[in-house]
Amino acid sequence: MKKYRVILAVAALIIVTLLVVFTLDVHYNNLHVDYHNRYAADSAKIENRIHTMWGIIRDKYSIKEDYFEEFREIAKIHKDAFKQDGAVARWIHTNFQQLDASVYREVMASVESERLAMENSQNNILNVCKFHNDLVTKRISCWFIADRTPLVWDVISSPETEEIMKTRRDERTIESLRNK
Repeated sequence: MKKYRVILAVAALIIVTLLVVFTLDVHYNNLHVDYHNRYAADSAKIENRIHTMWGIIRDKYSIKEDYFEEFREIAKIHKDAFKQDGAVARWIHTNFQQLDASVYREVMASVESERLAMENSQNNILNVCKFHNDLVTKRISCWFIADRTPLVWDVISSPETEEIMKTRRDERTIESLRNK
């Protein structure tokens, strides 16, 4: 009778252990798939936000079609337009009064809104990468994940920002930003 109880206890222990292992396997693999899906979704959101920003600039208020010739004329005459301390803005206002300044303010607000949303999307995707990479590298979860390839997201930035991150020095001034 005692031998029967020991066998029953060992069998129960094996069954409980297998259930725990199966549950952990399902849980960690579901997390793995979830992080990959979120990565793909956030990547698509960022792509869409970039497309939307440039779509606003290109298409909103028909700037491309209505003012194309005027902008080309401005570009021909003032190649160093933004280095002339407001002279270009006065020249544009004087010679192209049909260009409505409210259009530019509204486009700027729309683009700024999209840029903030893109920044949030990039922060989200970086968090997904961090959580996924923790999942595939830390014990116990890494034992259940077959594909341990880390997720990597290269943040979309500018050459100036990349240079600052390399040198760890920000030498920009307000004047240098105005001249760009």
